[in-house]
Amino acid sequence: MKQLAHFLAEKANFNSDGTFTVYRAGITELRAIAFPALCQFSLITRLELDEGEAAGLHHLHVDVQFNGTIAGNGMEIPVAVQVVPGRPSYANAIGNYSLAVPAVGELLVVASFDEGGLPFLRLHVVHP
Repeated sequence: MKQLAHFLAEKANFNSDGTFTVYRAGITELRAIAFPALCQFSLITRLELDEGEAAGLHHLHVDVQFNGTIAGNGMEIPVAVQVVPGRPSYANAIGNYSLAVPAVGELLVVASFDEGGLPFLRLHVVHP
């Protein structure tokens, strides 16, 4: 498995042609005018798999913590991979989140793909 992309964005969605659209990619900060605040963001992950890894249904498991405490239930995102013999296969996953945040702090996004860990992502919630 090779990680090609794993980042946070303001918003993302899949398109009917198999591509996806990302708005404000690579964010590290969300601004909140008042608290509690509704924080919305997307997690985008793209992995390259060889033939042996690609077969079957895969899962991207994501937990979000706020200041060290679990924020809501973990999200399990099923990922189907199309296998093309002799060529690498790609797994694309998008998770969209809306979390109520009580104060200024840090959101930590912890993800794993089929039990293999991915890098932690941090998102700071700030007050202007």
